Amino acid sequence: MSNQNHILYMIADNSKDVYVEISPEGEKGLERFNTINTRLNLFTKLNKGELSGNSDHYPFANKHVPSIFFIMETGDAFKIYHTLQDNYENLYLDNYQKMFTLLTEFVKE
Repeated sequence: MSNQNHILYMIADNSKDVYVEISPEGEKGLERFNTINTRLNLFTKLNKGELSGNSDHYPFANKHVPSIFFIMETGDAFKIYHTLQDNYENLYLDNYQKMFTLLTEFVKE
């Protein structure tokens, strides 16, 4: 198994659902995430959106690497995203355990 680093960010919000952008090669991964999410009742839903070039996942997706981008865009922290108030004092950890569980179960399977 290769040694890989993964970065999770833009999930420190209190939203009940998650917005997901995914490369075509990552579609099966999204199916697995949805199955796990439904089974464990973590988030109301994973909303699939159009793949866009506005974040770090896009260059990988463009090279046909399975890429999944998670963001919580309906919570309170998203309103201050990329402003001076976007700092650790306005960090919501409400969903940390849920996201950690979702990702851990994905890796286990």
